[in-house]
Amino acid sequence: MKNTLLVHSIFKSISGEVGLIPQGTSTVFIRLAGCNMKCSYCDTACTQSKKSGSKFTIEQIINSIKKLKCKNLLITGGEPLMQRKGIISLLKRLKGWGCKIQIETNGSYHIKEDEGLVNCFVVDYKFEGGEKYKKDFQKKIIDNWKIYDWLKFVIEDYEDYKEAKKLIKDWGCNDNNINVAFSAVNGFGMTSRELAKLIIRDNIPVILNVQMHKLIGMD
Repeated sequence: MKNTLLVHSIFKSISGEVGLIPQGTSTVFIRLAGCNMKCSYCDTACTQSKKSGSKFTIEQIINSIKKLKCKNLLITGGEPLMQRKGIISLLKRLKGWGCKIQIETNGSYHIKEDEGLVNCFVVDYKFEGGEKYKKDFQKKIIDNWKIYDWLKFVIEDYEDYKEAKKLIKDWGCNDNNINVAFSAVNGFGMTSRELAKLIIRDNIPVILNVQMHKLIGMD
């Protein structure tokens, strides 16, 4: 719907991952409900179902943001781009507020600059996404890249790591100034420490993403 969003929660915490909003910065999270992917390692599985959310008008969301008194806004999910029309309505209302707006997405939808209303997209590459997802990813995401966006590979094991290395080379990420982060699926497979050792060993030009908010219990 254009004037509503299905919202799981709105709260203030710290930005815990890579992006234009620096890690450790006070941030308002607008966590939307519903996702078109069901990754086995999802760290917000509670948001996968649309039933996990409540319908909020844009006005109700604006009022919630005002009360939290913070201009760093992170729109996440679930998969927020499932509700693009409602997000655009919200962003248009926020225009001129001086907010820094970041959207996290799973890369299954085309990313658009949405009339300059979004400061940064953080796009996760999902190895569980299936063949069509993988085939379409470059056309939907890489070919529309902007220098201030981030590409994040969520890595579960060594096979994921090897594929990620190959993809950043095939896509020319370093040559095209694409910001790349590798993030381990802690608790499900490879740890951040193990991943860090591989990055150092292979001298890969990527950032190690560690979920700071998880480490300090503010998720």
